[in-house]
Amino acid sequence: MWRLIMGKPREEAKVETQRETFERLTKELGELMATMPTKPVVTIDPNTGLVTFEAPEQFQDEALSLPAPDATEAKTADTPDGKEAA
Repeated sequence: MWRLIMGKPREEAKVETQRETFERLTKELGELMATMPTKPVVTIDPNTGLVTFEAPEQFQDEALSLPAPDATEAKTADTPDGKEAA
């Protein structure tokens, strides 16, 4: 721990140019989308240059998790007799 605090200062972070940042981000985004079974909808507005993504309703890793309980199920689970609270 003390070596980290009192040791030699680390190298300063390299400042990326706009081209390097753009190339890195597009490469990472392309690699991510290539692994997705359900692709997002990509829209490019040529007038503004704005790129928007419409994600699918559910991602693959979210499909493996349990669904949220319905509001009525949550109410009946909270009461000791299992009936809805008045």
